[in-house]
Amino acid sequence: MKKLQTQVLSLIIMAGIIMGLVGVAYIWGAPMIEKRTVYTQYTSAAKFVSDLNDKITSIASTCTTPGGCTYTMDIPGIESSVIIFDNAQNTLYYKFPSKQKMLTEDEIAINTPYTGEPADYGTAPPGVIKASGNNEGDTYVIQFALKYRKLIDQESGVGYRIAINGQASGRNKVIISYGGTVQDADGTTVSSIDLNVI
Repeated sequence: MKKLQTQVLSLIIMAGIIMGLVGVAYIWGAPMIEKRTVYTQYTSAAKFVSDLNDKITSIASTCTTPGGCTYTMDIPGIESSVIIFDNAQNTLYYKFPSKQKMLTEDEIAINTPYTGEPADYGTAPPGVIKASGNNEGDTYVIQFALKYRKLIDQESGVGYRIAINGQASGRNKVIISYGGTVQDADGTTVSSIDLNVI
């Protein structure tokens, strides 16, 4: 009987030790897992916005027929992510909530050191991608802003600009299509890009 009681007691002690170790591992490991998840979300979002910018720039510079060039991109499956358009500011925003604070409120350009407007055609890209982190109510949100600005050819004095026209009704895909090219009142060549989030 004593041998049986000793074995049962040993099992209870071992189970307690194992549960304690699992608890300690979770307490120490959960923040690391959470940080890794946020970093993965950040890199996925940054790649998406960069690829979107590349595709918009490519379509704007190579297409000649309105509606003739259309491309569809998948939006990363980050929970509660959203694309918002500010057509008046020629900017789109890709935002998602984060459990870890990793960016400041100050926007950081991540694709070019040339952030002024207008910028030099041939040196600066037409789109500037900036990343930032802000509290929106009780939620910390990571935001990527993609703004298109005017570029000026210093030799000819001619200006070029990509104008985005966006609308969002979903969160899964973004359809990019060429809307045509017009001349602004000041002679700037404006390539229109239609963006539809479905």
